Amino acid sequence: MLGARALQEARVPTLLLPRTQTASVLFEDHYAVSDSVAVPGLAPRFSVERVGFMSSISVPEAGPLSVFEGGATLGTTRHEGGTAALTASWFDHVRGLHPLAFSFSGASAPRNLSPCYVLGPEKPLFLVDSQLDEDALEAVRALAMDRHHLVFVRLRDTDSLDEQREHLRELLPDTPWPLLLDASAWLDDARADDVPQQVDGQRLLRVATRLAAAGVAISAVVTRDAHKPVHPYLRTLSPAECLALPRATSLDPLPIPDAPNTWSRELALAGCSPLLEGHHIDFELDNGLARESLLSAIDSARSTIHWQCYIVEDDAVTARITDALKRAASRGVHVRFLADALYSGHDSFGALNPALVTLSETPHVEVRAIAPLVGVPSLSELKQRNHRKLTVIDSERAFVSGRNLGAPYYTGFDEVGLRRTSHYRDIPWLDCGARLEGPLVSVLEGAFLSEWTRAGGEPYAFPPTQSVGTMAARVVLHEGLRDTHTLDTQLALIRHARSRLVLVNTFPLLLELQNALIAAVRRGVRVEVLFGSVRPHYGSARTYFPGGALREVADRYVRSRLDAVIEAGGIAYEWALPAMPEWEPELEQLFPHVHAKLMVCDTSAVAIGSANLDVTAAYWESEALLIVEDAPFAERLLTALNGLFATSRRIDREDRSWRDEVEQRAWVGRNWPSLVG
Repeated sequence: MLGARALQEARVPTLLLPRTQTASVLFEDHYAVSDSVAVPGLAPRFSVERVGFMSSISVPEAGPLSVFEGGATLGTTRHEGGTAALTASWFDHVRGLHPLAFSFSGASAPRNLSPCYVLGPEKPLFLVDSQLDEDALEAVRALAMDRHHLVFVRLRDTDSLDEQREHLRELLPDTPWPLLLDASAWLDDARADDVPQQVDGQRLLRVATRLAAAGVAISAVVTRDAHKPVHPYLRTLSPAECLALPRATSLDPLPIPDAPNTWSRELALAGCSPLLEGHHIDFELDNGLARESLLSAIDSARSTIHWQCYIVEDDAVTARITDALKRAASRGVHVRFLADALYSGHDSFGALNPALVTLSETPHVEVRAIAPLVGVPSLSELKQRNHRKLTVIDSERAFVSGRNLGAPYYTGFDEVGLRRTSHYRDIPWLDCGARLEGPLVSVLEGAFLSEWTRAGGEPYAFPPTQSVGTMAARVVLHEGLRDTHTLDTQLALIRHARSRLVLVNTFPLLLELQNALIAAVRRGVRVEVLFGSVRPHYGSARTYFPGGALREVADRYVRSRLDAVIEAGGIAYEWALPAMPEWEPELEQLFPHVHAKLMVCDTSAVAIGSANLDVTAAYWESEALLIVEDAPFAERLLTALNGLFATSRRIDREDRSWRDEVEQRAWVGRNWPSLVG
């Protein structure tokens, strides 16, 4: 009788299928599936979770699934890691809201069907945090009215899909099935296990960016966070803004610039500047040559030198460069110097950096600290730092780099007489930067000016930079906790790689980037990663230099995030240098740290700058990347990197010394607190 009553009163189509699997014993659990959005060319993505006893949530074992619509089979595919990506062409006919049912196979899969919906948008979307409070949600409904699809996004699986749907039904009693997407399904970020909840607003915006890149019109992204993220082409609203807007306010989608192809559209939505021609650009891998190039530029400066840095060491190399800045100031050049207050140890907690104090006492030199700290800082104040490394000279030349100011970054390996007794801090690092002339120098000058005035400096005028060459490039600037421009750009490069993808970095891969690299390997891309040793060592016996013992743990963390890429078929090299004449012969081979932040996509694009591949760079700290779209430039850089690969240790996943530490690395990877970075 209950079944008959349910059929009579059903407000949605009902699909009946015979039971084909045996019932489980004692407690019967079930699978729950999120809803999704379908547009031509975009694979709809669904979250799949297992709900067990006491509503416990877990990721089900990978396996096959079948999708039904109106009693007919649409097709069969697989789910893995809690996500199912379906074939886009299955839904070419879908307009509006369509019911689906998923059937799962496998020994451990429950027997029942899992219902969900897919939306073929017929009007713009309001994309809304599913945990929005009741008052803000009522305001959003009034703003959306019947002109928009109201689409909710679950950002964390602390509440099951069933629980979140029930919560939304309670708040929206006239909506039988609130459409509920899952952020991790769209971002493929491994349930955001390595991403703190403080950045969930950015993750919601990134789901919107993915949909917008496929042509979905989005009128507003509504976050529950008071400090909302921002985007140049997508409107974001906080709860307070929703409540303040008149209910009759018309919110149309913001215009997105026309793009000649998918690549350009993705980069525009990632926050990149437009592609500009007219540049001369070169890379700087050699520390000594990079130092001399910088000193030469300082010595030839005529009017202004603007320098932004993250870390300023008080050492001999810093003294040599600051002396050059003082000489320039004595010629009447106006020197403006910005340093992160926390990591440069300047103007935070009462500390001052001696090198910067001395520099600031020079006429025509101004030194300012970015975001000084006093008292007991909040987590955001500690983590939301400025990691950019920029130098702009005369508004004509610029350096975009991964290098801080100090000996490890600007000392050549052939300039030090290394011994077995050398302290680990005496070992230079591999780093990289780019120097450029052309129109983008004005963009970088503007970025410096923005930070300068924010730090309390007086605004200044600067002339536009003229074209000086033929190379094309873009700049992408990321501001911590407000956008994810550099992360989205890195992911765009990975997704668009077709034959070869090279990464140079020694920071723990964000799990979303790790998954993107594995996906690239699976579609046939040759993925190569050059990483270094956070604690440098030498010789075949892996003997460490004195000091820095705790850095071994960081090494294990970094390598734990590479294991899955290597297991999938990616190629990894631990950078090594053969012994040089200046070194003690017993060193045999040197395994230094790699501090560079490089990515090469085929021969079509190169990313150089300050952004690492970890969670800190992705979400918390402000970064700058130069994207060079010039095949000869990419080929020259690849030639240089091939030389580094040739002397390095290629990781063999079957090598006993590597496999013996797999469990140790995995444990560190699971337990390292993501907030530390």
